[in-house]
Amino acid sequence: AAVEPAAERAGRAECAVCGFVSRPRGADPQASMARHVADRARAGCAAHGVAWVRPQAKRRRAAGPAQLRWRASRPIPRHRNVARLALDAAVLARVRAEFEAMAPRKKDDREELDLSARSDLFAAGRRFAVVQPAWGKSDIRWVSARDKSTLAYFSGLFSELRIAELAAPLLGADPAESWVMLAGYFVARQHVRKAHFHTDFSGTAAKAFTLMTPLHDMGALPDSCNLLCKTPGGLRRYRYVVGEAVIFGDDFVHATEPGDAGQPVAFLSFTFGSKKMTSEEWQCAEYYIAQQCPIYRDPAGKIKYEDAVAR
Repeated sequence: AAVEPAAERAGRAECAVCGFVSRPRGADPQASMARHVADRARAGCAAHGVAWVRPQAKRRRAAGPAQLRWRASRPIPRHRNVARLALDAAVLARVRAEFEAMAPRKKDDREELDLSARSDLFAAGRRFAVVQPAWGKSDIRWVSARDKSTLAYFSGLFSELRIAELAAPLLGADPAESWVMLAGYFVARQHVRKAHFHTDFSGTAAKAFTLMTPLHDMGALPDSCNLLCKTPGGLRRYRYVVGEAVIFGDDFVHATEPGDAGQPVAFLSFTFGSKKMTSEEWQCAEYYIAQQCPIYRDPAGKIKYEDAVAR
């Protein structure tokens, strides 16, 4: 939740974006926090702009500034290395079309993702590697760059979606130019037989993150393939929404929700990190990244190869 119960009982409210704690003179900490979020959004802060729900003009005049609302977090546990951000849905719609162009077509000309594929895929002059994890609990495939030009395609999407700019205020004091894309993927899946709880990163000092955003509208699908999170208070679920990304880093224990989505669903995913990572921190991050793709970048931007075919 955006406001901790203890803080609310004490007449205070904590901003889910920057951690600012309000101490209002009145009796409504939520209204005080709404003003804080609105003020920061109007001042040009992209992160607070995502959290701000702009009121209708008539309602605002009638209700007054104390009734401004702000968007509470979706059900993600409070964790120092987890955040949400809004992305350009129009860009994601184009990316979905580009991804589906790689997929074969059925005889009736309906598009279908070939989740059984183990060979490279090609589209628009780009070459993609298809990697399946070893744990065997789902039909997940990581579809990543096989060569430099395709890695540049993912880098272009990372820049076009302004991920470093939008995420930097949520991840600490480092400016946007301090964050770099390490790898890009499409993640495709339909069946999840058993939850595989794991952490993507550990030991990076909160300098490496995964971003996941859906390319398909999952609202009408069965309750499957969403994000499960382990917390001290129990198991939580985050429902993926088109146009919204979840980012998570060190020690965030999560899994894909078991079940059958009824159709293949795809996500755009990035791993990105701080240029200030030490060699030890990068070694921790690289261990995970190298399992998913044959070509990626280090924090200095140098291309690294896990598979000689990618050279």
